[in-house]
Amino acid sequence: NSINFPHKVLLEKLLQKKLTSPRVKVFTLNYDLLFEYASEEINAIMIDGFSFTFPRTFSGRFFDYDIVQREGSKLQEEDNFIQRVFHLHKLHGSINWERKGDKIIINENPEFPLMVYPREAKYEDSYEQPFFEMMARFQRNLRINNDTLLVCIGYSFNDKHINSAIEEALNQNPSFRLAIIDPGFDNATASESLKQIKNFALQTERILLVSETFSDFADNFPEIKTYGNEVNEQIAL
Repeated sequence: NSINFPHKVLLEKLLQKKLTSPRVKVFTLNYDLLFEYASEEINAIMIDGFSFTFPRTFSGRFFDYDIVQREGSKLQEEDNFIQRVFHLHKLHGSINWERKGDKIIINENPEFPLMVYPREAKYEDSYEQPFFEMMARFQRNLRINNDTLLVCIGYSFNDKHINSAIEEALNQNPSFRLAIIDPGFDNATASESLKQIKNFALQTERILLVSETFSDFADNFPEIKTYGNEVNEQIAL
């Protein structure tokens, strides 16, 4: 429980951003529960597309929900967005997802986990629900014309549908920026797509390539000390 694994370290730093900024959105192709564990460790609230009722059931509308604090005693009614909330999109499914009839639920021990498995039909599988909803959200966020930054950590650029969305954003969204964190991006064995992006990075400032592991990147990522990270003065009564 005391190990500072990189998911926890990076997420805690990202969630220090000011509340007027858009929520942090994590898109992962991994099936594991490390981001879920990280949110528990840092006491963050995770919006993952599943209901807050039990059994937790998937619906895309839950991504449009947020958590606010409302006080009836205020003179002016307004919503106060609470801190440490992020969105988690698992584009290829999860080891704790399960299809029950026409519903998709979270089950800690599913008999048949709902995932996009590595096979020839992988591309087609990703356009079935719930993966279609996740992919649509990914594309939508890359199109936002508001200084959008996508940080790719350890991504091999071997998934055609993911590459297409990133390529479209680079071509169509002038405010879109891309950071690639990968100690092997300069290797001869890197994918052709990654090599093409590397060549494009030499011509533009919109693409940043960093030769670091996930752990090193998380450790070196700067603390946002301006917002939500102050040490409150203790008062002795």
